Amino acid sequence: DSVTFFSMVNSVKTNEKAFGQNTGWLFLDAADSLFVHAKERVYGPEKTRGVDKQKNEEKEPVLEESPKWEALRDILKEIKKENKNLGTEEEPGTVLIAAEDDRTCSQLKEMLCDGPRSMMIRMFNKFLAQKGQNLEDEAKKARQEKLAKIKSLKRQKAKPSELTLTQMVGGADKDTNTENGSSREEDPSLSSSDAYYGIVEEPVTIIHPLHGGTDPNGLTKTLQEIQPRYVVLYDVDMQFVRELEVYRASRPRSPLRVYFMMYTGSVEEQRYLTTLRMEKEAFEYLIKEKATMVIPEEREGKSEDDPNLSRGTLPANATVNTRKGGGPVVPVEQRVIVDMREFGSELPSLIHKRGIEIEPITLEVGDYILSPDICVERKSVSDLIGSLNNGRLYNQCVSMCRYYKKPVLLIEFDANKSFSLQVKQSSEVSIQDVTSRLALLTLHFPKLRILWCQSPYATAELFEELKAGKPQPDAATALAVGTSEGGDLEWSDKYSHGPQDFLLKMPGVNAKNYRLIMNRVESLSALCDCSLEQLTEIMGSQPHAKQLHDFLHTKPAESTDKPAKPAKSDFKRGFKRKR
Repeated sequence: DSVTFFSMVNSVKTNEKAFGQNTGWLFLDAADSLFVHAKERVYGPEKTRGVDKQKNEEKEPVLEESPKWEALRDILKEIKKENKNLGTEEEPGTVLIAAEDDRTCSQLKEMLCDGPRSMMIRMFNKFLAQKGQNLEDEAKKARQEKLAKIKSLKRQKAKPSELTLTQMVGGADKDTNTENGSSREEDPSLSSSDAYYGIVEEPVTIIHPLHGGTDPNGLTKTLQEIQPRYVVLYDVDMQFVRELEVYRASRPRSPLRVYFMMYTGSVEEQRYLTTLRMEKEAFEYLIKEKATMVIPEEREGKSEDDPNLSRGTLPANATVNTRKGGGPVVPVEQRVIVDMREFGSELPSLIHKRGIEIEPITLEVGDYILSPDICVERKSVSDLIGSLNNGRLYNQCVSMCRYYKKPVLLIEFDANKSFSLQVKQSSEVSIQDVTSRLALLTLHFPKLRILWCQSPYATAELFEELKAGKPQPDAATALAVGTSEGGDLEWSDKYSHGPQDFLLKMPGVNAKNYRLIMNRVESLSALCDCSLEQLTEIMGSQPHAKQLHDFLHTKPAESTDKPAKPAKSDFKRGFKRKR
């Protein structure tokens, strides 16, 4: 509307910050013409503006109305006339008006209920109120004229039956309020508190915003609920036009008439035509690409079978084993145990598509159990960096190495996105780098294997290859891993984990000989009492035995602050079996 537009333009012109930071367009002739025309739409041309000398009255502002308002009222009158001409058997059709946003819908509702002039006066009063002014409407002017006439008369003594001046002013206010209230109370539907819908008059007219709603499918639901016969597009939107086409196609017998309201030769029309052109070009590009695309015969879409839904299909070059007589191979049901938290990714569905059964349970150790010996922990690049920083990956690797013979760390990355595990600014090796921490991880856990996959599809194929010829995992066993009911699941779980970790930290002790030490030596205290010959016999390697013997029997250099010697009982913790 003209008042809102003038208010926005005036705020840009009067704002010192915006005026000083502009790129210079405010000083152009086009900007000056914009300001002049915006003001003329509210106050009128400059020649006719001012005070009427004959009547000595200030001229009222023009308050130019939007041309769309008059066109909308003509459309509603036309619809009302058509509904009157309908027979008694047919009910009046519902009208749906689609506007840009909630503010436009509220403005249209007020315009249709109270009239455009009354609404423009209210908006102009609101605009002037920001400047400390106020425009009086026609009712207030009439009261002022009446009061002026009363003042000009000769003062007379008020009789008891006559009303005083104050009572007359109060009565005039009451009459005005009564008239306004009666006009509002004539139609009880006008007091609806719905924010989106405004019932104007019969036939039922509903105003709904195109954008700004919380529900993206709000317009579609409204069409299904009210089933309008007339739709008025106050602001044209291509998406809603396509929704109307779908609605019309789903109800071929229901009548539907659509009115487009658009300014000719305006930006609004150009935007709509541009959307149409882009849509047309997109379809033409799609048709052209599909015509030149190489598609396998089974994926043309002409057959009923969908190859994407087929499971466990054998390759075309698969042959029988002639060493076994070429007989049929007894199929074995392939099974993978998957953690429940992994079903948010695409990988479980791709594994199931390859003919492998999925058994979902809540795993304490690992994400995927491929066999009784293979446990996989899946990480994306971002998860890998975060887990390395907070130490969570180290604890996960400790658990996998304790309970499974072949722990696997799977790192998934996107082939279309580049990433770097090392800082580009520095060429020096730092413990904070991801590559350095991965190297330390492999040194701490020699059994750990790291796999890199560029997509979930490659991961599913890799899992199928890793499971070839391997026994199937047991869900009950995998569920018990990491809990107190785990039982004797792996050799390293026979002994306490604390002494194991402490023993592996000693020089000369590695993953190959620490089991020999734990089987032959009762406790850490007994290990300290072993001679070099005994350690060589136990470990099977003299250099490793010498490193361990020197570490245990070399006295540290004497210092002024001698630490207190630990009690002998502290070294008596043995490699006890778990009960």
